[in-house]
Amino acid sequence: MSNDDRNAGTSGVVLSFLLGALSGAVLAALFAPRSGRETRGLLSDKMREAADRSRKLGEQALEKGREATEEASGYLDRQREALEKRRDRLSAAVEAGLHERTLTGWTRVAWREVELVEPRPRAIRLRARHGTSITVATRAFTAEDRTRLERTIARRVREAAP
Repeated sequence: MSNDDRNAGTSGVVLSFLLGALSGAVLAALFAPRSGRETRGLLSDKMREAADRSRKLGEQALEKGREATEEASGYLDRQREALEKRRDRLSAAVEAGLHERTLTGWTRVAWREVELVEPRPRAIRLRARHGTSITVATRAFTAEDRTRLERTIARRVREAAP
């Protein structure tokens, strides 16, 4: 459900409530045992009260809407910043080459050092000129993701070649 749908539903409920209250006040005033002047004065007072109440409710609804908009905007800004940081870190890591965490620490292979790319059934193995190798496990990848990764590796190796 979009915000417009929710706002339209809320507006409809508020409008229905106000019309019901106004109709009830008019009927109560018309059937009350009073003189015409007293009834007109009472109706006038009730109309003024209803107008004041509806103005206050409208102002409150606008304020709540502004608060919700500001809150959503702040949330989106925070998410956008976090996404940009992640993208920058990933981009820097991809530019540097591949890293693999092992029991003894990190192994790094720069793209320009890759000598051989070996696609395997559940992994892709990259071997560097100096004998270091990195294995990228792909068993959890979809076929599309695996193909995209293979193409990216091939492109990076090609671009970094001397």
